[in-house]
Amino acid sequence: MRTALLITWSLCCLGLGAQVDSVLFSPEQLGQWLQQHPIYQVAALQERETRMNRLRNKGQFDPKVEFGLDKKEFDGKEYYDLQKYGLKVATWPGIDLQAALKENSGVYLDPQNNLPEGGVFELGADAQLLRGLLYDKRRAALEQSRVFRMANEADRRDMLNELNASALSAYWQWAAAHAKYRFSKKGLGFAQLTFRLVKESFTSGFASELDTVEALSALLKRRMGLEKARMELSKTRYQLSSFLWGPDQLPILLSEDAFPVDIRIRSVPLLLRDSLDRMIQVLPSTSPVLLAMQAKNADLMIQRKLALNNLLPEARLQYRWVTPQDQALDSENFEMGSNYRLGMGFSLPLFLRKERAYLELNKIKRTEQVFKMAQKQNDLANKLRGSYEALQTYWRNSQTAKRATAQFQRLLEVEMRKSAMGESSLFRVNKRQDDLIKIGFDWVDNLKAYELQRIELYRMSGQLTN
Repeated sequence: MRTALLITWSLCCLGLGAQVDSVLFSPEQLGQWLQQHPIYQVAALQERETRMNRLRNKGQFDPKVEFGLDKKEFDGKEYYDLQKYGLKVATWPGIDLQAALKENSGVYLDPQNNLPEGGVFELGADAQLLRGLLYDKRRAALEQSRVFRMANEADRRDMLNELNASALSAYWQWAAAHAKYRFSKKGLGFAQLTFRLVKESFTSGFASELDTVEALSALLKRRMGLEKARMELSKTRYQLSSFLWGPDQLPILLSEDAFPVDIRIRSVPLLLRDSLDRMIQVLPSTSPVLLAMQAKNADLMIQRKLALNNLLPEARLQYRWVTPQDQALDSENFEMGSNYRLGMGFSLPLFLRKERAYLELNKIKRTEQVFKMAQKQNDLANKLRGSYEALQTYWRNSQTAKRATAQFQRLLEVEMRKSAMGESSLFRVNKRQDDLIKIGFDWVDNLKAYELQRIELYRMSGQLTN
């Protein structure tokens, strides 16, 4: 019996060593697979959407070719035939350049539409002299393209940040489940060997019936523990598989032969306080929430410029130099003071109540936004500080649990030696083995909590995106 227990003790000591599996699946490989995830594809589409939005707003300054026809024939007579061929060019100031060729004919032509035979050529501009000269809705729309890009970038960062955080969390939960499964599997192996040896000793008359009951009870308990660990391992493997997509946009199931980085021997440098301080300082440029609020504030500034512009009177000027078509290329006929059409207009609300109210409302919204941004940044900073303290706690606890695991391993070895010399019982040996597995689980749980807290810290700071 003593020889058998010594063999069992030596196997138990080897039980917590490394296990050889077939395929290593690392966090870096996870990051590569995430590139095919649908959310990554959506993020790429958002970048394209930003470019198309800017292109659409720039299109408001595109030159326009125009053609117009207004014609009437009745009772065999051509009442009128009005034709216009033109080109319109919008410029950055509120001035639109115009060039047109007009040809009018007909029996009942309106006198103001009478033109020389062959038509006339017009060249001129439409201008907003006050309101709209320095700023208008077209230029505001172009500036809003930049705001749209800011908002889209914030949304893109938020999506990728959340995706990476969820995927990495799933990975380390799988790694923790795998480590616990190793503990449980080795514990079951120890219980199986012990039961077989005790049963043989009972047959030979060296062990009591109570010893066989004790060994069988431990075996059944370890078997249930292994099934529970296997269930948790499968569950976390499936959860991690939901983040794996192939190049053909089809989901991929993580193989049962795959195994993670051993969470117990993973070497991760502890985050320093200086790193936390830098993380807090760059929050306005990394946090998706703050970036989205900055985009909203930038949009309010554009609305303010429009509101200020609307306080100005509307003063419109339209000028066309007119010349017969056959003389359009004759520079001697170009005189600004002759052969022209001129239009002017002026309007101004007497009290400007709507315009002044709109400007004041804009000021109120901008002030609210400043307060909200300050509050949100302070909340994030304090959450990061709290997360950092939790990170430190999990790190210290994991190191304590690691040392405790080594001590419980030593206690088990001592108990096995005493049992081999007849100074201990099988019950005490099993109790030491249970304690070792329990503290091993605590060690893994603290390591998992440390990894998850570390992910949460970077997620809140917005630094888990590409």
